[in-house]
Amino acid sequence: MGELIERAKVVLNPARAALTIIGHGDAHFGNVFLENHYRFLYFDPAFAGQHSPLLDMIKPLFHNVFATWMYFPSDIAQDLQLTVSIRDMTITVGHNYTLTPVRQAILRTKVEHLLRPLIAELRALDALPADWEEIIQLALMCCPLLTINLLDGERMLPSISWLGLLLAVQMGNNGIQAWGYDL
Repeated sequence: MGELIERAKVVLNPARAALTIIGHGDAHFGNVFLENHYRFLYFDPAFAGQHSPLLDMIKPLFHNVFATWMYFPSDIAQDLQLTVSIRDMTITVGHNYTLTPVRQAILRTKVEHLLRPLIAELRALDALPADWEEIIQLALMCCPLLTINLLDGERMLPSISWLGLLLAVQMGNNGIQAWGYDL
């Protein structure tokens, strides 16, 4: 995890040259409301500003699809089967956590109708960074690490802390490919 965090400091450095857009920065479902069935209202613009389009869509992707364990830790813990073993310098975490069918559908929709078209458009504009997959992976990893204290024993059950750490490392290494999607 330490190596991934150090790499994220370089790859996700905001001073890095890149095509940018004006974006909300935190447009997950809790911050986007549909008014009168046709108009979207955005709430909580604390992260609004100039962003890479890749980074602007990562936080909503993570929170809308992968963060159920963060928002409903007790519910997730009820059905979670998790084992942790340490051998030499390797920690192995086994678990039965899966995305619900609704979260799987959201992921599929975001991949097909947001991520792939965005990547294609950036490629057509010659604005897709060479390390775009690493950008996505490391940004996904940072979402839980920068949102909550995964080691807060008063807020997080140990099983949820382990799950969160595992998912952060998994995202940093494999991104959404770990869930069966290629971009």
